[in-house]
Amino acid sequence: VLDATQKLAQQDLAIAGMLLEAHKGVIVAINKWDLIEDSDENRNDYANRLFVRMKFAPWVPLAFISAQTGLNVEGLLDLAVEVQDARSIRIPTHEVNSALREAVAAHPPPSGRRQLRLKYATQAEIRPPTFIVFCNDASLVHFSYRRYIENHFRRRFGFEGTAIRFEYRSRAE
Repeated sequence: VLDATQKLAQQDLAIAGMLLEAHKGVIVAINKWDLIEDSDENRNDYANRLFVRMKFAPWVPLAFISAQTGLNVEGLLDLAVEVQDARSIRIPTHEVNSALREAVAAHPPPSGRRQLRLKYATQAEIRPPTFIVFCNDASLVHFSYRRYIENHFRRRFGFEGTAIRFEYRSRAE
């Protein structure tokens, strides 16, 4: 919960980071929105300023609320149910593999001395959604490519408000 009248504090970012590391569902509620002129422009401006500092989680939904007036409090509860539903999504293996193939076709892994080959993937768990990607050598999966695969899955399947995990396993594992 953030105060709409205050700047984002380092402690707020630290708490958000801890929630993401624990792979929890996250909603950022901006309280005291009744003290701000409620317009799409103000909401977009606030969101842009927030996500400049919270680049690590652009998928986190925002709820502009007022605890005092009750503005959008019911909407916040609805959003919490949506996030819980996103954490519980189970995707069939053939769709997971289709999404992986799409991602690799659109943007192949960077080539180097050894070529990374992503073979197949499966969803191992829900809450948080966890995907295991089998490849020839997991040490070849660069951080930026991991993020690209995660972003592709988010665009394809949603997962609004929830952290998702990817584990890359080498053939030998």
